[in-house]
Amino acid sequence: MGKSISVSAQNRMLSGKVTDLNSTLLSNVNISLRNGKNLILRSLYTNENGAYALLITDSLSKDPTLFLQATYLGFKKKQIQLKTNKSIYDFLLEIDPVELSEVNIKNKPTITKRGDTLSYSVNSFARNEDRSIGDVLKHLPGVIVGDDGKISFNGQPISNLFIGGDDLMGGRYGLATRSISKDLIKNIEVLKNHQPIKVLEDKILTNNIAMNLVLKDENSLKLSGEGMLGAGVPSQFDAALNLIALNKRLKMLNSAKTNNSGIDYRSDFKDLSSDNSLISNHFSKPEFLTSNGTTGAPDLPRKNYYDNKSAVINLNNLVNTKKGLQMRFNVQGFTDQNSLAHTSKVANYLPGDTIIFNERQTLTQKTNLINTGFSVSKNDYRVFFNNTLNFNVKHDQYLSPLNFNGLGFNQRLTNQAYDFSNNFSYIPKLKNSDIIILKWNVNYFSNPQRLFIDEGINPEVMNNNTKYNGLTQNVKIPVFFSDVSSNFIIPDALVKQNYQIGISNEFKQLNSNIRIFDTDPAGHNYPNDAGNALNWQSHKFYINASYSLKTDIWQLSLSSPLQLQLVRYNQPEYQIDKKTNQLSVGPYVNVNLKTGDENYINADLSYVNNMGDVNSVYRGSILTNYRTLQNNDADLQVKKNLRFGLKYHLEKSIDLAFSNIGINFSQIMASSIAFTLLSDNIQQTVLVPVKNNSSRLSVHTDFSKYFFLLKGKIELSANYSKLKTNLYLNNQLLPYFNNNLILNFGYDTKLANVISLNYNLAYGYTEGGQKNEEFKKFNFTTTRFDQYLTLTYSPTDQLSIEANAQQIINRQQENLTSRFFLMNSNLRYKLFNNRIDLGLEATNLFNTKNYTTSSISSSQLQERIYNIRGTMVILRVIYIL
Repeated sequence: MGKSISVSAQNRMLSGKVTDLNSTLLSNVNISLRNGKNLILRSLYTNENGAYALLITDSLSKDPTLFLQATYLGFKKKQIQLKTNKSIYDFLLEIDPVELSEVNIKNKPTITKRGDTLSYSVNSFARNEDRSIGDVLKHLPGVIVGDDGKISFNGQPISNLFIGGDDLMGGRYGLATRSISKDLIKNIEVLKNHQPIKVLEDKILTNNIAMNLVLKDENSLKLSGEGMLGAGVPSQFDAALNLIALNKRLKMLNSAKTNNSGIDYRSDFKDLSSDNSLISNHFSKPEFLTSNGTTGAPDLPRKNYYDNKSAVINLNNLVNTKKGLQMRFNVQGFTDQNSLAHTSKVANYLPGDTIIFNERQTLTQKTNLINTGFSVSKNDYRVFFNNTLNFNVKHDQYLSPLNFNGLGFNQRLTNQAYDFSNNFSYIPKLKNSDIIILKWNVNYFSNPQRLFIDEGINPEVMNNNTKYNGLTQNVKIPVFFSDVSSNFIIPDALVKQNYQIGISNEFKQLNSNIRIFDTDPAGHNYPNDAGNALNWQSHKFYINASYSLKTDIWQLSLSSPLQLQLVRYNQPEYQIDKKTNQLSVGPYVNVNLKTGDENYINADLSYVNNMGDVNSVYRGSILTNYRTLQNNDADLQVKKNLRFGLKYHLEKSIDLAFSNIGINFSQIMASSIAFTLLSDNIQQTVLVPVKNNSSRLSVHTDFSKYFFLLKGKIELSANYSKLKTNLYLNNQLLPYFNNNLILNFGYDTKLANVISLNYNLAYGYTEGGQKNEEFKKFNFTTTRFDQYLTLTYSPTDQLSIEANAQQIINRQQENLTSRFFLMNSNLRYKLFNNRIDLGLEATNLFNTKNYTTSSISSSQLQERIYNIRGTMVILRVIYIL
């Protein structure tokens, strides 16, 4: 497989230490093995003792041009030529005064760069009013924290958040950033080109960015945390207990909370990680096919409309043993009841007709959830082992009285999910430095669903034009999945080689039926078809050859996966028994060109040829919501996806400046399209064998910089996207387009040492409709302005007063304009050497009752009005452990 030496070949170990002129051992120094053409053959970093050990083959060491190079920010680069009979090479690095003069900026925020690691000093960015490390993250240039807690750096979501080098939260790091005190963290590290598996460092190239919270004291074990009790009007309560212990051997973050004051705990246990290296990419869990309506939640801070009663327990514990084993246990239990009332108007624009849907709904949702995860792993430079076992159960019940186009009725929807998975990985390094990867992922998932409607809606469609009293829609999609794969990696060659072979098996069923209730209490089946009892099997045999080459200037990665997919599905009730085979190649190319010390251009090109799944072949009708009936009348859908991306990344960390600009294009060619038949009260959708091509072009740019003169961070971003596709509506195939522009400006600063200001301004413009001139009158636009201002006054270390206001202006092309204004305030005072924290919070001071918004979706213009929570005042007492 491209290897020129045998497994029994002799190896040579190169080792040494790196110090400065004061004999200080230097960690995180980049040591690279290069040849006479300056090509990087091997690369690693010195450990915490300043030492390194580099294993090379005897045949490679015979190259007389080989040399070692040590690179470290703030020090001069140094090279040492290899000698035949020498194995120990120590480096003595000299300070580079030019670089140090730029890095050491007195009385200003501190940021340092060492190799691929960027480190922010917490003390230089934290403010008096900040409590958690999540508060500090929002001040860092280049870093964005989303409403759900997801962290991005310079426009790229981080792959994971580590605490003291460990993944305590299992990717669900939202609770950690909100709970861990800023006083426990010394530095926040951004880890570029991050490879979490040590045995694969410099063996498999990656563009992932991770973040690590560096502990101030990782040797002692000290319990910290806080307890909180709160009460307010009208009938508000809030209580929480967090217990935290963080050191090298033991990490613990356990929490219990309850409230009815609009705080949503779902972001505490939402999986925010984008690192999927240990799980299979050949499986996706089936979505729920039924829903309680067609209107989602408002695009407001959830606290303003979330009328809830919630409780959560979140346990996260990790132990590192002396033998290098790591054990982690994560459990979340959650119970919640919340309600939301809204009205909506949906205008469906069709050639020669406009169909209006009017809806008024009051929704009550009850949720019970348990997530459990247990993992055992070992991660060193010789071997990696991991086994992660997860078992998750969720039960949702929705009760929703609804009035649709003047007809009132009640709905009850029950959705359940049972999810069991086990992921095993074993990655040893062989004696000749080659690497083997063995992985086995297994998953069982089931999602029973039941929708009940107590009114005989649309009898002409649902019951052959005969009146009836109500109906139920039952759906269940159980699935078993297994994926076994093996990789063989040759890392020492000039071109790193990675060969993979694997097999995945998926067994799935889709069972559904509609039950009609009339004069017979037992009811009868939906008369127009036999429902669904579909059996599905999909087997994939795949091989993949990946190659990568890295120099000082550029990096090239190429892969060419070859996949044979065998699909069989049958529905005896429709005399369907089909087998489909597909052999496909999905090439991928990624090129990275350095244009400076921290700047680079990245381009990638990919082509994917996929077959659809069970959702594209079932023949029986499914009532997905009270006004949408859906089925399929086509063979298995085939999608071909061509994608190209280009990104220019500019960074000058010494000046605290980060920016990027990128363009992405994708084209999807599908063998079928959804045909939609709209009438006054119902929408019927059928997947039919008509080809559909769609394309999307997007351009984006981000800029973030700390301006020393302004004493704060300024952020700018712009996103533009253009979609072209086709809609098949009421027997007409219509070309459709959607253009979207979003501009953002943000300013975060601390003025006069006692006043903090945070201001955000956003502008959004959307245009959509049919493209051809004949139906141009159905084109429509929406415009939106958002402003958000927060002022914090902290005259002493003990007192802080905060006020924030939000304004939203929505405008449609018909000059229909809606305005929304919201104002909140918060007062905090610390007592008894900062052990007691008193907080008084008032939300929605002007008692705003409603929020109106509009949006464009396919050929629809939607206007929605939501009821939001009125004025609330709550007093909280927090005891710091």
